[in-house]
Amino acid sequence: MLVSIALFALGSGIAGGATSVPMLISGRTVQGLGTGGLYVLSDIIICDMIPPRHRAPYLSAVLSTAAIGTTIGPIIGGALALKDWRWIFWLNLPVSAVGFIIVLLLLRVRYTSLGFKEMIKRVDWVGNGLFIPSMVSLFFGLIMGGTKGYAWSSPKVIVPLVLGVGGWIAFHFHQSFEGKKWGPKEPSMPMRLFKHRTSAGGYIIIFFGGVVLQAISYFLPVYFQGVLGVSPLKAGVYFLPFALAIIPLGGMTGFFMSKTGLYIPLHFIGFGFSMIGIGLFSLLNEKSSTGEWVGFQILVSAGTAVIFTATLPSTLAPLAEKDVGVATGTYSFVRSLGLVWGVTMASIVFNGQFNAKLGSSTVLDEGLKTFLADGAGYAFVSATVEQGGIRSLPVESQTELIGIYVHCLNVVWYVIVGMAGLGFLVTFIEKHVPLRKEHETEFGLVDKDQGSSFDDGVEMGRTGKPGFNHGAVQG
Repeated sequence: MLVSIALFALGSGIAGGATSVPMLISGRTVQGLGTGGLYVLSDIIICDMIPPRHRAPYLSAVLSTAAIGTTIGPIIGGALALKDWRWIFWLNLPVSAVGFIIVLLLLRVRYTSLGFKEMIKRVDWVGNGLFIPSMVSLFFGLIMGGTKGYAWSSPKVIVPLVLGVGGWIAFHFHQSFEGKKWGPKEPSMPMRLFKHRTSAGGYIIIFFGGVVLQAISYFLPVYFQGVLGVSPLKAGVYFLPFALAIIPLGGMTGFFMSKTGLYIPLHFIGFGFSMIGIGLFSLLNEKSSTGEWVGFQILVSAGTAVIFTATLPSTLAPLAEKDVGVATGTYSFVRSLGLVWGVTMASIVFNGQFNAKLGSSTVLDEGLKTFLADGAGYAFVSATVEQGGIRSLPVESQTELIGIYVHCLNVVWYVIVGMAGLGFLVTFIEKHVPLRKEHETEFGLVDKDQGSSFDDGVEMGRTGKPGFNHGAVQG
């Protein structure tokens, strides 16, 4: 956790002080390494310390703090971008310092100490050697496809996609030989995680949850800026209902799960709210009232809060406690894959529709059509009047271009409703597995009164309050 925070801070400093594009990309890469650790370790620590039945409120707390960051991030970032974009990165430095000190002083946990050689031996080098390049290749093809110079039919897109998918298949083939002569001793993503239909269903559900969340996060601001004509800063303010509603709704979901142990009904409800809310997005246009786009956001936010709070406990329910770390890491990856697919899928739909509508336009001039084609329409919404944005165009051109944005966004919403519908159908394959109230684990918080020796800590966990280790209860 400390290394992850340090990497995030280091990457932020490099990106903030970048003097070239390669330096900026390098800083973002280091920052991403830290973010990847932070993204999964918070979930792993909670799941190692808290019994399955009682994890939801703690996971909801993590989701809520993330929602707060999501809420104030675009607003602060938008304000900083107007002055000096470097502060978007430099602001992370004092925040990271505070986080580092808090974790160093307060997160005193029991763990098995391993030597460096032992840690190196336990890494699945072959699996990671297949997996990481495959994902880089796949994501490159997905993200760059359809942009200027990277047509979907171009070898520059097809080859990375083929290599990515092929490497991904080879990775899972390798993982299936766990414990065999040529297989990994400790696979990065063991196939046993997917053998129970509830766990497999949970991974699919969070994938679709990620698709829905990211598509909305990327394209709702396009509506605010392109259709309603507000600034990037104000678009961040308009996004507040979605982000803020997650906090109480996620808390209610966590409380319900802790009290009842039920999660499958929550998955139904979550995707139900998402489908209704996203479907209503298709009614939005330049004349929509504030009450409409606020209310519709809250409906979708309810679905997101429920899905993201209720899915990790259900995914881990059929699995052994020793698999919490690797299962949570897999869960985090699948969730991230959903986020990437969400923006990619929505962008493909949006750009395709945008190009088609531009081609049939008889009002927009040819120079503007060429400029807006192949993905540029997404960025054009944030251009100001002084920069030659939408509101600087003649009234007739403005009206048609806004109509094009409304049409393209509606098609995006239809596709994302379908993704939420697929997530809804996946809940039917789940089978209820009771969430255990007991928790047998070698990890937990160190008890301040009993010292920090590992052996003593294990004994405390066995003799303390049933279901929790003693240190966690006192903490």
